[in-house]
This record gives sequence, structure tokens and C-alpha cells, in this order.
Amino acid sequence: MDEPGPEVASYHDLAALLRGRIRSGDLEPGSPVPSEGQLIRQYAVGRELVRRAFRMLRQEGLIEPVVGAAMRVKPTIPVEVITVGPGTTVYARMPDPDERQAFGIGEGVPVLHVMDPYGGGDIYPADRYVIRAGDPFGHDTDEPIQD
Repeated sequence: MDEPGPEVASYHDLAALLRGRIRSGDLEPGSPVPSEGQLIRQYAVGRELVRRAFRMLRQEGLIEPVVGAAMRVKPTIPVEVITVGPGTTVYARMPDPDERQAFGIGEGVPVLHVMDPYGGGDIYPADRYVIRAGDPFGHDTDEPIQD
């Protein structure tokens, strides 16, 4: 039998509790999230409240549905660093449906639109890439700068 949990007055409260468990490592990447039924019993809440909390966590990119199973904590994806030069503009936005499909982007994951000063540009899923500004003086940023 599930232990009674802290009082949950809204789906925001339930989402906050689950978010806290994910961030603390209590629910590890790839592990299942407690089922709707478990959460309903544990927190004495309705099914719609649980579904709204799940929807919120999906939009935040913290959980994802698994076909034929319950929700799971979204696995950690290795991140690639891209270094951009001076004059490059980077902004984040939500992907359109074609970009979501082409990149295999989950719900709640933005894309990074990188535009170089010459008019070229690329789009990167924000959960897989980090953009780092290059040194405008041409120094290798991994090496200490010598005077």
C-alpha cells in the first residue's frame, strides 16, 4: 500500500513534488514515474490533476511517455559543444512540427537558431547542444591566455 504523501492542492503542487524527486536523483533518468493510480491513492487526488501534472512535466522536458508503459524520467542525453565566432546571433524558439520530427525532438524542447554574420544559419535541438562564444581575439579558449 502506498504511504500517504504531503498535501497536494493542485497539479502545480504535484508537479513540484515530482520535479523535486527528479532533480534530487530519487527518480533517476530512465526510471519509471509513479503511475496515475499510485499518485491518485498516495495523494488522494483525481485523475485529471495527475494528468495535468504529467503534462506540465512533459512540457518541461523532464518526463516522457513510453509506449505500452507508464511515464519515465527522460534519459540524460550527451551534449555537444558548438563554438561560434564573433558576430554570431543565437536565439531559442520552439520548433515547428517539421523540425520536431526531423530532429526527433521531444515535447517541451526548444531549438537553438544560430545565425552567422554572413547570413548563414543552423538549427540545433537545445537538449543536445550547448553554444559557446569563441574568443574574439582568436585565442584557443581551452588554453590559458599568455600576455
